[in-house]
Amino acid sequence: MSTLGEFFQKELAGKTFPEGLLEGEIENLRVSREPRGIEVGIRFPQFVAYESFAKLAEALEGFGAVRVLPRFPGKALPWSACPPCVPP
Repeated sequence: MSTLGEFFQKELAGKTFPEGLLEGEIENLRVSREPRGIEVGIRFPQFVAYESFAKLAEALEGFGAVRVLPRFPGKALPWSACPPCVPP
């Protein structure tokens, strides 16, 4: 498919987003009429903070409910933020 920034170019025009968010590659997109909304599976080359997705959902609110399903490369995850997850 294309990147998030390319696909939603019109809806995101004039808005600023954290680095890396718009470079995510859309893997799948599902549109629902009832309840109205979209679900977007996105693969990112690096970790993108989850707060960024709230801003994205706000920018795309014209589509109804927005659900983002992010995927990150394992090496990009901030394991230090989850001490029980850090290998010994």
